[in-house]
Amino acid sequence: MQLIKNSANKKWIKIIGKLFASIAVVVLLFMWLVPKIFADDISTIIRNQANQSLTTKFDFSSSELSFFKHFPSLTFSFYESKLDASAPFENDTLFYAKELYFKINVLKLVFSNQVKIKGIVATEADINLMIDQTGNSNYQIYKTSTDTIADANKALFLEVDLFEIQNSKLHFNDLSSKINFSADNFNFKGDGSLLTADVYLNTAVKAQNFEFLYDGMRYFFEKDLNAKVKTRFNTDELSFKFENNKIKINKLPLNFEGEFKLLPDGYEVDFLADFSNTQIANVLSAFPPKYNIWMQETKVKGTASAEMVFKGRSSKLNNLNPDFSLKLKLENGEIDCSYTKEFIEDILIDGSFFIPQLNLSMANYDIQKFYFKVDEDYLQGTYLEKNNGKEKLVNADIKGKINLKNISNALGIENLVMDGNLNVAITSNGYYNPEELKFPKTEAYFKIENGLIQSPYYPNPISNLNADVKLNNGAGTFSDASLIIENLNFLFENEPFTANARFINFDDVDYNMAANGTFNLNRFYKLLGASVNNLDGLIIADLSLKGKQSDFSSGNYNLLSHSGSLKFENINAKVNNYPKDFLIEYGELLFNNNYTAFNNFKTSYGTSDLLLNGNFNNLLSYMFNSKENLAGNLTISSDFFNLNEFVPSFSFKESEQYNPIYVDTNSVEQYGVLKLPKRVNIETQLNAAHILYDSINVYKVSSKVLLKDETLILQQSNLKLIDATATISGNYKAIDKNKAVFDFNLTVDDFDINRAYKELPLFREMVSAAAYTEGIAKLDYQLSGILDGEMKPIFPSLAGSGTLNIKNATIKGYKLLGTVSKSTQTDAFESPDLKEVVIPTTIKDNILTIDRFRIKSKGFRLRTEGETSLDGDLNLKMRIGLPPFGIIGIPIKVTGTSEEPNISLGRKSPDLETISYEDYLEMERDSMMTKELDSLQIKELNTKFSKELERDQSKTTDSLLIDVEKLQVKSTDSLLKAQKNN
Repeated sequence: MQLIKNSANKKWIKIIGKLFASIAVVVLLFMWLVPKIFADDISTIIRNQANQSLTTKFDFSSSELSFFKHFPSLTFSFYESKLDASAPFENDTLFYAKELYFKINVLKLVFSNQVKIKGIVATEADINLMIDQTGNSNYQIYKTSTDTIADANKALFLEVDLFEIQNSKLHFNDLSSKINFSADNFNFKGDGSLLTADVYLNTAVKAQNFEFLYDGMRYFFEKDLNAKVKTRFNTDELSFKFENNKIKINKLPLNFEGEFKLLPDGYEVDFLADFSNTQIANVLSAFPPKYNIWMQETKVKGTASAEMVFKGRSSKLNNLNPDFSLKLKLENGEIDCSYTKEFIEDILIDGSFFIPQLNLSMANYDIQKFYFKVDEDYLQGTYLEKNNGKEKLVNADIKGKINLKNISNALGIENLVMDGNLNVAITSNGYYNPEELKFPKTEAYFKIENGLIQSPYYPNPISNLNADVKLNNGAGTFSDASLIIENLNFLFENEPFTANARFINFDDVDYNMAANGTFNLNRFYKLLGASVNNLDGLIIADLSLKGKQSDFSSGNYNLLSHSGSLKFENINAKVNNYPKDFLIEYGELLFNNNYTAFNNFKTSYGTSDLLLNGNFNNLLSYMFNSKENLAGNLTISSDFFNLNEFVPSFSFKESEQYNPIYVDTNSVEQYGVLKLPKRVNIETQLNAAHILYDSINVYKVSSKVLLKDETLILQQSNLKLIDATATISGNYKAIDKNKAVFDFNLTVDDFDINRAYKELPLFREMVSAAAYTEGIAKLDYQLSGILDGEMKPIFPSLAGSGTLNIKNATIKGYKLLGTVSKSTQTDAFESPDLKEVVIPTTIKDNILTIDRFRIKSKGFRLRTEGETSLDGDLNLKMRIGLPPFGIIGIPIKVTGTSEEPNISLGRKSPDLETISYEDYLEMERDSMMTKELDSLQIKELNTKFSKELERDQSKTTDSLLIDVEKLQVKSTDSLLKAQKNN
């Protein structure tokens, strides 16, 4: 019986085994057949739907459908796939992956014959995300369409509930917000459906070598990043909500939550990040890796808590930025270097910082308490600064006694050596307001003895440093303030330097100061860690200055005692509003009682060379009084003066950031018109062998220039322009970053007309016929107007008048005159010779009005007058006087453009529509939604205006317009007959 049972069991085992084997064969056969059967269909569907959904090119080297590649999932793989970036980055690659595969829903594929993607995975990818200054991104790759096919294509990918990136590189660079971050070995895994308006995504992120920069400053470098993020994304409002997220940067744990919403003109943000009671060492682990060695050799103790809030609206049109605030608390801190006996203990910092609109000049600080000690030495205090835009409230109480050598030893930073004794005691309370002469009540004392500082950035120290500084103000006014600096001396680069100074009554400064020695400024900057172009920038002082500000201003020079000099060698100077640095190769200030001589300042700026000499009448008074203008006279000599490098927009256009189509110039700081220095009233004689402005070359310039009230006034200028003698006078003033006004008078004698057309842009715009003219002319013109941010004239703003005197010239190939000749069946005006033809014109509201002038050629007389728009439209009235005396004449109207003129008989034609600067601004507001225009937008606007005028003109032109090609007039008689019948 047992044998029968065993036999039955074996039989069932064989049956089950065969069944499983059969199933396995069927499954394997299924897994082999499905890719074979559906491979082409899936490839076609994914490829077609991707191409229909994307605006950029998607390419790959090969593809494969397999169960076995990523078992047990059925996956369709693209190998070496590449996706191009969207405009304006068409030549860049947005995404590259060694393998990009799609997980296919097998059941819907087999039983419903539908291709549904349930997961997308990229391995060893290189992802480059970019946003330019205007907010244009390189990842706008989805087509925007209401077409049902496009919606179906989107649904193919929106039903995906798993996104994964493995072992990849990520780089993000936002030029508009100045945020840049990157990561290696980037791993991302997210799940959540994208089909609903409210999308909930759960993501996990891991990365190595995480780097984060803001405005060029590196905050994190070579850090490990771990994050678990829960996000709600609203596809209708384009808003993100981050809930209870955990982020870890190396050992620093961060809690992160908030909201982010995209707006038509920017974004709205409300972010909160914090950490609580974490070890200070964990915070330091997020610092750049150059501090890793220091941390390995230094014990850091204590706890840290922080809360950061980034909240508000960003709108370039409305000049809005979010607010930033930080609360920070460090307690029980200790820094103990392992190889020294000194250590810093009882570190306490409890404070908050608030930066409204990300404007550092308006920042508020509230440090309720700070403290640390080293042995018997200590530093403690409180500091409050509140800024309301008009004045600052300061409340400070700081005191301490520090042995700098103990601090240096306790920190244990490699190559940082300090020595000397520092004593500080500061109490200050009250408002600082220079306009109302308010100054906080202050009693401040700062003293350093036998100091030495050597940094990791430069091998030589500054030593023998001594200074005794006292600042006092008992009444809270400028007049009661005093600053006394005694025994300031130090040794740097084996050069001693000594100075003493006393300033009493900041309202009317009574000064007594002296300085003697050589100070290598560039090497000192290097000591502080700054980047310098050369290490030999010297200031050599030997001066004594004693007097009173009011005596200097009122000319009581006999009460002053000024002597000595201040020399400069190889000093780089940065001046506001100018893109490049000035390099003072050599220069000397010589101090006298009644003036300061500006002697032999040999300066370079970019490619320009400048030699400056002159006098400043009130240099010290100008420095002491913020309301006083600097007065004096200068002579500037130059072999080559490149004005383009002084104009921010010209300089910016030469940089890699510039893209003439996609860069919003309003958002770029180093962009705009040439701005002149404030608080300057200086007479200048400019002598330059060669000046370059835009594309215009000017030679042998001798010009008297007055700089006053931020206005440049050309009083008398003689120069060579296109090898012709020219004179110019006028003025220029910048109104704001994107607007400047000008008014000048220009005379150019005996110039080459065709060369002027080729080399002078404004002449080319206004005198298009010059392209077909060879000869000599004289120009005498007055013109005023407004320049845009690229220093280009805004045509509707131009106003002026003058004459063009054609002394001897020939016009060949000018279509307008050729058409007139064709209509009269004569070659008289095909290539007429012009002698002493004076053409008077005026400009206003985008119209160039041409007063009556005459041309004689081969017995015919052509009288012309009328108007042409600066967009090229014509409205001319001509009279052709017939031989022999021109008594009999034929009136002709010319409309259209100079390249496509329309000829008709008669005297009257509709006036061209004027466009005043006010009209221009109104159309700007209508078409650009109050956005300030750069020159590209102006060109676009002018094109729009031209088309509108053309449409209006075609509606109002009378029925006498005759197509030149259909004009069948064979003789003068027939022209007269046609006129009579008309």
